[in-house]
Formats: sequence, C-alpha cells, structure tokens
Amino acid sequence: MAVMAAGCGKEKAEGDSNEDTQKEEGQDQEEAKEGVTLGEYKGLDLTLENPEITDEDVKAYIESILLRTPSYTPTDKTVVENGDCVNIDYEGLLDGVAFDRGSATNQVLEIGSHNFIEGFEEGLIGANVGDTKALNLSFPDPYNPNPALAGKPVVFNVKVNSIVEKQEMTYEDLTDEYVSANFGMETVEAYKASVKESLVSSSANYSQSNTRTVAIEKLQEVCTVNGIPQDVMEERIAKYKDQVLQMCESQGMELSDYLAQYQTSEEDFNAQAEEYVRKNVGFEMIVQAIAEKEGIKAEGEEYESFLSEMITNNNFETKEALFEQYGEEYIKTIYLGNKVVDFVIEHAKGAEASQEE
Repeated sequence: MAVMAAGCGKEKAEGDSNEDTQKEEGQDQEEAKEGVTLGEYKGLDLTLENPEITDEDVKAYIESILLRTPSYTPTDKTVVENGDCVNIDYEGLLDGVAFDRGSATNQVLEIGSHNFIEGFEEGLIGANVGDTKALNLSFPDPYNPNPALAGKPVVFNVKVNSIVEKQEMTYEDLTDEYVSANFGMETVEAYKASVKESLVSSSANYSQSNTRTVAIEKLQEVCTVNGIPQDVMEERIAKYKDQVLQMCESQGMELSDYLAQYQTSEEDFNAQAEEYVRKNVGFEMIVQAIAEKEGIKAEGEEYESFLSEMITNNNFETKEALFEQYGEEYIKTIYLGNKVVDFVIEHAKGAEASQEE
C-alpha cells in the first residue's frame, strides 16, 4: 500500500524483548482504534468515468509517434559519407557466435549520430551501396545496456543496402504505404482506428487500476481520525527523515542537495514530512478500526501466502528475517490495509451488479 510506505515497523531498541515490543505495538493499535470515528465505508461510490477519446486525442498521439518515426526515401547516392542516413543489415559476432540483440535488418542509421558504439559509424564511411564490411570493434567498459559485453572485442558484418533521405512525416501527409511499412496497418484509416481503440482501452485500464487509490481517498474522507498520539507522530517522522537521509547518502548527496533538487526549504520539507506521516498513520488507524469491526484478521492460508510473496519479492530467506527488518505488526498492517481496501471495493456502490455482469 503506497499510502503506508512512510513508516517501517518498530525497530527494537537494544535490550528490548519481543514481548515488550509487542506490548507497545498492541497499545498503539488500541489507541488507534479509539482514535477513529468510522463513517459509512460501505456503499461508497468508486466510479471513475472514462474520458471520451476524441479525434484530436488520436491526432495528438499519432503526432507524438511520428516525431520518432520519420519517413525515408531512397536516393541515387552510392558512396557513404558522414551525415548520410544508410539502410543496413548487420550481425554482431562474439568469438564467432551471434550474440543477443546484436543483429538487425533494414536498420536506418545516421552516420555521425553516435547511436552505435565507437567505430561502427566511422567504419561505414566510404563504403559503397551493396558492400558488406567486417568491422572489428570493442564494446566500451562499462556498457550498461549489456554488462556481459563490456570491453569485449566483437565483429560486426554490415551490409549497406542503400543511402536514404530522412523526411519528417506529418499527420496530414500519412499514406497507406507509410503506415504499412512502419505500423503494419494496410490503410491510414485502419491505423487511426487502431490507435483510438488502444487509447480507449488504456483509459479504461487506467481507471480500473486507480479504483484502489480512490477507495483509500474516500475512506479518509468518510472516516475521521480524532487524534494521533504525539509520541507516535514524532517516532514516525523521525523514521521518515532517516529514510530520506539514507537515500541521500546512497546517492552521494547531502540533505541540502536534496532540498535544492526539489526547490524546497527545510521548513517546507519538515511540514511536508509531518503531513505525509499524519496521512499514513491516520490511514493505518482507519484500517485497524475497520478490520476489527468486520472481523478481518492477519491469519490463515491467505495471510501465509501473502508472507511468502513478501519474502520472495523482498529477497528475504525466512519469515523471521522479514519480521526482523520491518516488524511483524507493520507487515500485518500492510496485509490488513490490502484486505480492508478489497472489502471496501467489494461493498462499493454498484459492485454487486458489476460482478454479476
């Protein structure tokens, strides 16, 4: 649950027993239940209206694609020069064997663009159309796209198919030939219809994925958090700031660098941290109250399955290691948060009719 990400589980102070820690966390939960007034969390309207996709939306999307998909027309030129766009086939060999993603056909490359590794484009200057050249090159070190190739000597066999002229394609100039060659559609109208269908589907999927976010927001609207214990706020704010400092340290930054990057003052940062933590803790309190009222518990096969996913996804070896890092009560809070939101969605306005459909 993203809304609860600000707080990690209680860290045990040196010398604390598990029993003492669990007592403290149990007291926090009891305070949480008493500090919440539950509103009508059943029957919430979580409907998200999908925006209408217009012809202008389709045009805007296609124009953004066209910026990255120019048109190329053949020329009579026969010798490759710097600045030319060449249509090539190539195969990359490492120790005589083709390597993954090292080959392509009908690839257009602008000589001098430095889009390929050093020596590749330079090695084609002076080649004739129809020539096949063997380029003995080495990958740079480091090479982030594929670290396994970093610093390795390779041979690229490159055939120059033609020298072409790049032309920027516009929405008004689209042709059946162009959309067929670049997008696999027979006609311009078919391509536009396909784009519209894709945008409509994306809009619907976006709305569906945001139902959980809306459910969380609505819960915070209808339920009232009457107050959060000051010591809980102070502890969680301290943890939040510590996480930010650790992140800064991992990136070689000071807090002042972080604040400058986001153009905010330390005073504003402190206020934002307090508001963020207040929202997170408040939602946890709402979750605990609803879970108790509806008999939702962190136990049973489903909870154990959730723990297994947490262990795997976060690279822990055992359940105990997971609890040691985050605290068992915090893991339970995350689980309950998911279950409570599921419950609210299942009991939302019109949910039964939608499920029947």
